[in-house]
Amino acid sequence: MLMSGLLTKKNLSDWDLRNEMNKVNVRWAVFLFTILYLYSLYFTGSRGFAELFEDFNFRFISLTAATVIVCNFIYNLILIRLKNKDQYIHPSMKYASMIFDLFIVTLLLIPTGGRESMFFLLYIVVMLSNGMRYGMRLAVIGILIFNIFYVLFLLYQFYPSLEIKGMNSEILKVIGVWVVGLYIGYLSRRFQILQNDVDKYRNLLKKHLENASSESNQN
Repeated sequence: MLMSGLLTKKNLSDWDLRNEMNKVNVRWAVFLFTILYLYSLYFTGSRGFAELFEDFNFRFISLTAATVIVCNFIYNLILIRLKNKDQYIHPSMKYASMIFDLFIVTLLLIPTGGRESMFFLLYIVVMLSNGMRYGMRLAVIGILIFNIFYVLFLLYQFYPSLEIKGMNSEILKVIGVWVVGLYIGYLSRRFQILQNDVDKYRNLLKKHLENASSESNQN
């Protein structure tokens, strides 16, 4: 067991649990805005880029909405159950929720402008959210998953030619996500190190004060 004030396994699990519950709440808020926006695009006839008109329909929006609702609801129930039973959250849950968010963002690009969609910024939001909460490891894994999803999306958008137009701009966008993700992961890691140092000095000071108090009582 670590000294009082330092991060124990249980404290880390509680921290992860609170973070994941916060992510669930944020996901609901973003989901509500996004789905309403998609329905408005559908009913006003704005169907995204021409190559994917047939993919943007009422069924597409409804299936996307149903997927987010069901998955987020089940995930929220699991987190509540873990909290009520004072159980640890498995580390894989953090990765699964991040991958799910990146996948949904990729789907949102299809009917909202493709590679020019404003929802590309949600990739950066996901990187910021997870990198700040969990540090460099999750940030790097998130960036790699983003690369896979986004390359597959670009291939899908330009299929069957597979010739990606404006490759330079796409490379710059991917590099931008890498820079943001790595920098946030670095800052999070530095903060964790500083927090541990502060906790060590706090406990050291507390120990010296207790020793000084006991010596004065003996005298």
